[in-house]
Amino acid sequence: MLKNSLMCTYLSCCDYYRPQLFLLENVQGFLYCLEGKILPLTMKCLLRMGYQCTFARLQAGNYGVPQSRL
Repeated sequence: MLKNSLMCTYLSCCDYYRPQLFLLENVQGFLYCLEGKILPLTMKCLLRMGYQCTFARLQAGNYGVPQSRL
């Protein structure tokens, strides 16, 4: 399902380099991709790697970005 996806590549990089922390930013479509299965699968992978995960929908304008993405 995710073999050739950008998310798979990102997760592989996290697994290889093991940064202390990182931010995964994506657009709203990520929530609904493949019937909403990608987000839980991504978080499950990160948890198995030993990361603590938090999901939040943020309004970019609240952080100095001159656009709305919600």
